[in-house]
Amino acid sequence: MQKNRMFLFLILIALGFFSFHIFISDRVNREEVKDSKFEYNREIGVDSSEKEVKYLEDNFSLSSVLEEEGSMPDSKSRNWWLNSGAMLTISNGTGKTIHGELKNEDSWRQEYEDYNSSETDKGYHPQNIFRLITKSKWSRFNQEAYFKINRYILSKDKHRSASNGILLFCRYKDSDNLYYAGLRVDGAVVVKKKYQGTYSQLGYKKVFEGSYNRFNQPNLLPINTWLGVRVEIDDISKEEISLKVSIKKEKGSDWEQVLNVIDRDSVENKLIKGEGFAGIRTDFMDVEFDNYRIEEKRYGSQ
Repeated sequence: MQKNRMFLFLILIALGFFSFHIFISDRVNREEVKDSKFEYNREIGVDSSEKEVKYLEDNFSLSSVLEEEGSMPDSKSRNWWLNSGAMLTISNGTGKTIHGELKNEDSWRQEYEDYNSSETDKGYHPQNIFRLITKSKWSRFNQEAYFKINRYILSKDKHRSASNGILLFCRYKDSDNLYYAGLRVDGAVVVKKKYQGTYSQLGYKKVFEGSYNRFNQPNLLPINTWLGVRVEIDDISKEEISLKVSIKKEKGSDWEQVLNVIDRDSVENKLIKGEGFAGIRTDFMDVEFDNYRIEEKRYGSQ
């Protein structure tokens, strides 16, 4: 009888240890899942600390390559659609356009030579027309990102001009209807609208010294320096949209608001209203990206 009780006691101890092990393992696994979800919190999320503000954040921390796709549903990323530029490479904590020239036999080079030879220098530089679009729609929001220009590409194409830059899309309906804002290679901050394929300039202010010249001074923006661009878009009324642009001339500095423009509805001037996509545009550059964030404004907030 004494031996049976001892045997039963040992079995109970073993069962208790086994249950405790399962509890600890389950807790560890749950923490691992939580951490994994945090990594992917760059997906569309709701930040409870911000009273359920919709946001998207990407610090480009997970190494991968996103290739261009012909349509948004075909994109392999949950967050992004690479509309143009062939490839986005994420490594060492930043996102990158193609850097340098593609090899002659590269399939993207051959495709771009057939599709848009002039703007991409016979397909060797698809990054000349880089367009990265969010797969989520946004209406009233703040959007920001950091850009580091590693090289400005001196293409012979006529589209290489003063209007090239590091830019953020706002209310992107399609390639013919959108707002964009950011820094141009002529050293200015700009806000532009493209409506039914026609561009109009809403605001422009010089922030970097120098006189732009396509051949002698083709880029007045600093090279190998992290530059910040922030755009805030809001509806003031049914007839007015506000766009504010702030910049950082170096990553550790404070945001400096440069432009605050109002787009007003009229018979001659139509607004781009409601939700649209957001994202990044760069022209004729090898560029890196970091710390992208977009956050929807709460209704009632200014």
